[in-house]
Amino acid sequence: MNKHQVSVIFENDYLLAINKPSGLLSIPDRYDKTLPCAYHFLKEKHEQIFILHRLDKDTSGILLFAKDPETHQTVNGMFEHQEIEKTYQCITEAYPVDNEGMIDMPIAHDPSHPGRMTVHPKGKTCITKFLVLQRFKHFGHIQVSPKTGRTHQIRVHFAFIGSPLVCDPLYGIRKTLGIQDIKRKAKRIDIEEASYLLQRTALHASQLSFVLNGENYLLQAPMPKDMNAALKQIEKWDK
Repeated sequence: MNKHQVSVIFENDYLLAINKPSGLLSIPDRYDKTLPCAYHFLKEKHEQIFILHRLDKDTSGILLFAKDPETHQTVNGMFEHQEIEKTYQCITEAYPVDNEGMIDMPIAHDPSHPGRMTVHPKGKTCITKFLVLQRFKHFGHIQVSPKTGRTHQIRVHFAFIGSPLVCDPLYGIRKTLGIQDIKRKAKRIDIEEASYLLQRTALHASQLSFVLNGENYLLQAPMPKDMNAALKQIEKWDK
């Protein structure tokens, strides 16, 4: 299955959930249909498969699919009506002042930067709840629960409050994170020999919870190795 390892974390007669790795598209690319994506991988094994939501290419974590049209329609409606609780883990530059809170800022397409979103008074309603799990000197470990499902919502909201996600190429302050960025007094030889801890947006979809047909679902995906490694070094050096 090439370099992208797609692991199934849950499956029954109606639903299938995978732990999508960073770097893999959720659905076929608009311009290059040959690029690997989670949908194509699952379509090889399932005659019918319907994607229920999307994750950005760089975002890892839980991606949910329906196995029949009826379930697809029902769960799509649940996403639209905010009946599915989504939880993400992220690493940020700095951190919010409050330990927990809500960012309620409308988001729209940025007319001056194609492909980007921006906070705009005429944008669509956009609400993100957060809980600060760990505070460090220069970074934060945050749990996020978006209540709406706008494009780049978490990334835009945290950039807006001054705590952009680490390694966010569109809204952040760096594209890579190395030990030299954390251990700021590292010797020059350390910097030259350092390897990157993160080379993608530090965002992971860690949990989905909902009720379907009277049954409670709690789907979880563990923190990926790259974000775990980055957090361990931050915990060690960024005090």
